[in-house]
Amino acid sequence: MRRIIVVIFALSVLPTLCFAQTDDIIKLIDKGEFSKAKSLAGKAFAQDTNTDDYYYIMYNYYINKDNAERDSLIAYHYLVEYNKVAKKKTETSALAKEVLANVYQSKSIDRFNRYIELTQDLPDLNKEAKRIRNQLAYDRLQENQSIEEYKKFIDSYPDAPQREDALVWLNEHLLEYYIQQGNIDSLKSFAATTSSDTYKSKALSEIDRLSFSKALKLNTIDSYMNYIKEFPEGDYVRMARTNIEKVQYEQYVAQGSITDMLFYLNNTTSSDKNYKEVIDKLTFTATEHYSLIAMQKIQEIKPDENLLKQFAKRYVSDLDLHHINMLIETFPSLAENNDVAEAKSKAEILEALKNKPKLTLEDYKKNKNMFKNLNAHTSAKIFETFEELNFQQPKNKAVNFGLNSDYSYLQFKNAQNMEMNFVLTEKNGEIKTGHNDVKIFALADTNGYGWFAGTTNRDIFVSLLENGQWSEPFVLPSMINSRYDECNPVLSKDKKTLFFSSDRGFNFGKKDIYVSFRQDVNDWESWSEPVLLSEDFNTKDNDYVVALSDNMIVISQDDGFKEENNIYLEGKTDFEWVTGKIDTKNLTSPQLTAILIYDKQTLALKNIIHPNEKGFFAFLKPEKNVVMNCHRRNYFSPISDNNPQMYNIEQMVTKQNLVTLHSPFDESGNITQIGKKNLGLLANGFKNTPYILTISVHAVKPAQKLEAKALSDKQAIQIADILVREGMSKENVVVIGYGEENTMQGWENVNSIDIGAIQK
Repeated sequence: MRRIIVVIFALSVLPTLCFAQTDDIIKLIDKGEFSKAKSLAGKAFAQDTNTDDYYYIMYNYYINKDNAERDSLIAYHYLVEYNKVAKKKTETSALAKEVLANVYQSKSIDRFNRYIELTQDLPDLNKEAKRIRNQLAYDRLQENQSIEEYKKFIDSYPDAPQREDALVWLNEHLLEYYIQQGNIDSLKSFAATTSSDTYKSKALSEIDRLSFSKALKLNTIDSYMNYIKEFPEGDYVRMARTNIEKVQYEQYVAQGSITDMLFYLNNTTSSDKNYKEVIDKLTFTATEHYSLIAMQKIQEIKPDENLLKQFAKRYVSDLDLHHINMLIETFPSLAENNDVAEAKSKAEILEALKNKPKLTLEDYKKNKNMFKNLNAHTSAKIFETFEELNFQQPKNKAVNFGLNSDYSYLQFKNAQNMEMNFVLTEKNGEIKTGHNDVKIFALADTNGYGWFAGTTNRDIFVSLLENGQWSEPFVLPSMINSRYDECNPVLSKDKKTLFFSSDRGFNFGKKDIYVSFRQDVNDWESWSEPVLLSEDFNTKDNDYVVALSDNMIVISQDDGFKEENNIYLEGKTDFEWVTGKIDTKNLTSPQLTAILIYDKQTLALKNIIHPNEKGFFAFLKPEKNVVMNCHRRNYFSPISDNNPQMYNIEQMVTKQNLVTLHSPFDESGNITQIGKKNLGLLANGFKNTPYILTISVHAVKPAQKLEAKALSDKQAIQIADILVREGMSKENVVVIGYGEENTMQGWENVNSIDIGAIQK
């Protein structure tokens, strides 16, 4: 009944339409012909629906109680629009109340929003509509609890009383979500925008924790220092400072990086528990790397004149005038040091000889001792020039110069005689080099060998791809690098063989190509001593390997590395290596041990090599069979086919250790070449010691025991005579024949000798 009254009231106050067609459309509505009326209204007002007549018609259409499309909200909309353009305004409050009841029944938030928009001039109804709408939206929010929906509610209803509860929920769940994601940037944005001090504090605490976790994962000095800088009052600052010390020592100092050890010492105090150990390690590294800056730091912290003198003696041993001058410039007090002064005097002579257009036999005779010191870099370079003259005069062959036991010269002669079986060929397809997970390059760097400001001498460094990040470059060990120039490294496909160029030692020319081998691709410290390659690869110019394939090595003699100047050598690039390992359990500085390589038939010395710090050694397999032994003071090492054994003479005495070897005599009773050689090595090891050498001779024969004993007695006399001839004092040699008696376990049926030593 109330609706009819509202409609009648509204109709009674509406003005009479100006157009006959408007009356006709209204009549159609009254008759219930709604579709026809709507269609006719659309046509009649197609050009302009923004008129009071059109609004009036549409109001009547949507308010009619018999119309299936009746919608009081739409009708109210047209009534409001009518009032905007009509000369006489129509009262709307009564209809607005009816519409509010209708909208409430629909539970439609969109309809509430439209109603609120239409009732701006009815504040009481508008306020009530907002209250209901807000509660309805919040109730629905409880049914669909998602972060996006809560954000939408808070943005859409800024005046809703439920907004505070929604903000609490949103802060709590956003923080929980960002924490689960571990997204520091999102948490920072949240902390900057949230109005809740409680949740801001929680977010900042979580940012602190995540930032430290990130630093912990990177585990670098920079990561911890950046954390401390960003969170000076953070919960983990103390732990970060502790970890900086730990990383400085374990991650950097333990790796032997000079730069990082210097950083460590510059940023810590002597009270640090690792300080002394770092000083000790830097001292060792300074000597090994010929590092002036490292020795400068050591002398700055704790001046040690004896240490500096020892360092200087080693530093000037190459008789390179430039190196000597750099040493004196760094440590002026060393100018008066005897070793340095003597080395400088010799270096000046060598420099003058080096600048002579031609060296003569008189030059050699006048400076014989320096010519023989081929392990001095400059001496070796001069002798390379002089050697041409040497071979032009057969009577002055190198053997007369006493060079055949010189390490550098033997390496060179070995390379001269090396058969590599490579032939010149043409380029055949694309030759790829390099690896996706390894960068290997030459660099003049503080952490290198013999580095000083302005040096052009490079060393070979490596960087590894680990967890998507390239590691800090680290320098390869002294087996690969020297105080001279190492450059152009090329790593084989299997990562076991490394080619590079260097001007070290006794070369064919300027920079020559060397090759080194390792068995474990994960061990970057265990490279063999580099082998100088033959004249198939090296000339009197600079030689570089620039690429490598399974059957081809590409060489450049062009410092500009122009491809058109490349030389292509075809052959087996998977070189055959003889490898071995000496026992380093009780051996300090294994690389100081010399491994002597002999021709197996003649026992002529063919080469001298050195193991690395882990005792590993390798050399290119020669065409003829070889045997080897080790040479080191206070050790005895017999000839063997591989993995030569070393016996410490001191331990043989103190621990009463016996060394059992196969008899030096063959089955016919004649002494063998190797047997005689081993006795000579034994004599050389013992002759300058205060010990008595004892040897038990065992001759196991199928004949009578007396015959075996007599044979061993005879052999004992021969062994004693050889040892004396090799330089041992007769009083210090005790050799006794035991025949078949007293043999060591496992040697019962083998002709053998037991070697021991006792105090006098």
